[in-house]
Amino acid sequence: MDIQILDDKVPNLYPILTALHSLPYYYGERDNSITPPTGMVFTFAETDTLYTDIINLCHTHFSQLEGLNPYRVYVNYFSATENSYYHVDNSVGYTVLIYVNEEVNVDEGGETQFYNEVDHSIYGVLPKPGRMVCFDASILHKATPFKSRSRFTIAAKFM
Repeated sequence: MDIQILDDKVPNLYPILTALHSLPYYYGERDNSITPPTGMVFTFAETDTLYTDIINLCHTHFSQLEGLNPYRVYVNYFSATENSYYHVDNSVGYTVLIYVNEEVNVDEGGETQFYNEVDHSIYGVLPKPGRMVCFDASILHKATPFKSRSRFTIAAKFM
């Protein structure tokens, strides 16, 4: 599986998290066409400062994004215990996730799970604050919730 993980690359994480708490999220996002909506989202406009900061951060740290353009930058917001569904983001390109929670605790959950279709195994990436994960957009994956608090993850999709 084509998954790259980088830690400690997001400067000033706390102001970003604070900003994410006040965004106007909306309900209705579906992981795919056959599942019900889960979680809430906020999609950044290209004119938003955070949009530009996120794109620059992604291009700075992931060479595989060279020559690719973002087609969507948004925040996933899941309430405690709210489950999502496995899905692929696109048949081409890459997705970058940025974890902006306040702490990581293996017992809280909140990982992103990637399904390996070759050996039918699941690979989980814990949501360490400031961690960035870049992966092939065609990999089947899903977010898992925290047990006792909300989960915020920034996603940027490139092709």
